[in-house]
Amino acid sequence: MERRHLRAIITVSFGKSEHTNYEELLKTKAWGKTVGSLKGDECIMLVATMQNQLMFLKGYFDISENDETKRWKLLLSNKVRIIRGDGLCNNWEPKMLSNYAKKAGIELIGIKMLEEFYSNLLEEKEKARLLKRQAA
Repeated sequence: MERRHLRAIITVSFGKSEHTNYEELLKTKAWGKTVGSLKGDECIMLVATMQNQLMFLKGYFDISENDETKRWKLLLSNKVRIIRGDGLCNNWEPKMLSNYAKKAGIELIGIKMLEEFYSNLLEEKEKARLLKRQAA
């Protein structure tokens, strides 16, 4: 299993190929620098606008034949599709991020802090909602 840092989570249309999405992100002011500067131990996660597919993109890598006469550029990625069934939600859950990544063959480094932050945020929202309801 690969160990990687998650640099960004970006929502895109999966009606386009991962190559097209990656190239379009490179051209944007908001994401171009982040996407274009991925190091060997980093990845970004693309989320489908429908929220039911995730793709971990690792960036471009070059390979060549032994004699260097032919060269290829590879865009490495791992995809996870969330399937609806048995009344389960088919949208991704941020607090399940490390589980999704593991199924895609990636161990995310430092992700527990994000998952804990998200869980705490949800708890705080729920407490605020209950307090508001009690006050009414």
